[in-house]
Amino acid sequence: MKSKNSLLMTDWAMSTGKIAKDFKTFIYELVLLSLIYDEILIQDEVFALSRRLSRWMKTNEDFRLLQECFEPDFIRVLTHPKKAFHTQQLQDLSEYNPIQARAKYIAECATENDKPFKPTKVQKIFYNKMDSLLSSQKTFRRPVGKKKRTDFRSLFPKILQETLSCKYYGKWRDIAFSGITPSMADDFICFIEEPKRALEKLPYKLRQSIPDESIFTRSLGFRLTSLYKPRKRNAMQRLIQTVFAAPFCENEDASGRYDNTLKEFVSAPEKMNDTYFDENEDIVSVQAHIQIPISLPPLNFKISKIISEIRETTAGQKLREAMKDSGPYSFELQKQAWKEVADELASRINKPKKVNIKVSAIQIAGNTIAGSIANGLYGDLTTAGDIPPSLARAFLGCSIALSSFHIFRLLQHDLKRQKLRPLIEKSVQFRCSRVLLPPDLIKKKK
Repeated sequence: MKSKNSLLMTDWAMSTGKIAKDFKTFIYELVLLSLIYDEILIQDEVFALSRRLSRWMKTNEDFRLLQECFEPDFIRVLTHPKKAFHTQQLQDLSEYNPIQARAKYIAECATENDKPFKPTKVQKIFYNKMDSLLSSQKTFRRPVGKKKRTDFRSLFPKILQETLSCKYYGKWRDIAFSGITPSMADDFICFIEEPKRALEKLPYKLRQSIPDESIFTRSLGFRLTSLYKPRKRNAMQRLIQTVFAAPFCENEDASGRYDNTLKEFVSAPEKMNDTYFDENEDIVSVQAHIQIPISLPPLNFKISKIISEIRETTAGQKLREAMKDSGPYSFELQKQAWKEVADELASRINKPKKVNIKVSAIQIAGNTIAGSIANGLYGDLTTAGDIPPSLARAFLGCSIALSSFHIFRLLQHDLKRQKLRPLIEKSVQFRCSRVLLPPDLIKKKK
């Protein structure tokens, strides 16, 4: 069976959480992403923690639109594994009420960033709706780690310690996470080595109810950032979430979504080559691009039927397959696939909402990579109807092929120069990237 092309919405989680600014953008974002990925994965903590989502879904009509997005069966909520809950009560609750169980777990054992979490009345109502939705069909959710590719909980502190101690990450930390001082880095290295002693640094309210003191967890890391001033605290929280995302995505066999706040983690090479880049060459350049007008369905209760039909057409399947490709011919493949999908959409929609899709071929570091290595997909500035302006400015699925060996090596060498990544980040708002972890950290499939 062919593996699914999965996208994990890493940029929606914890301290980096940047869910769309309005409800329409949120729904259209899921709709467009559904055209280019086999499945979209959302962590249960997003639904447990997001006050914005709960406010949007106060009316049954608005919640019904979210339910419509689930019904084509391409969205999966990654739930906290039943055995990972620390009490029998939460284990029992998670059977049919996974979001309520997750919210209670965060309130008892974790934090909302670095602060204790207490859900509002509106959030509790939202939990009930989400739990009813997730319990209505088994495929709408799956427990974290079901694929058992790697032990991300033990990998996370190892990678964070290396990031804080290895000289190759020094410039990256200083630029991408400015605010983390050498003394703060040293503090967290000690915290990782002795998590039990690290707990003693915290006020009682923040150190109570942590179920496992033997390992440095993301939650403990966030709590410890409360000991520092805001600039340092925010920088360390972003680094923690960046490092956590890499093994978490690998464990789910998925690409992650990144922006200027949440970075892709790239493991450092054994040796640095100072002459790898030519100072005079254009490191990032657009070789070709084309705009393709498409019609999006209005936000009504037929949206799931239309999207489900498009995904099953030959054009829809070709588009998802083309967006996986980062070879020399991918630009032409993607361009043609988008045109065919646009035709399929136009034939099904009477009162369309117009948006332009731009497919781009981008070249990085001269001739090292040929063809479309960044699969550009975004709503162009020329929009009409009810498509929100914020959607028009957002890259919805720019897939930078970090799984490509060449791109991976380029970003590794760029750790020292810090020239390539900022240029890419200026070119795209969201990057959907597959991050490679060192092979010795990943369990081999039997």
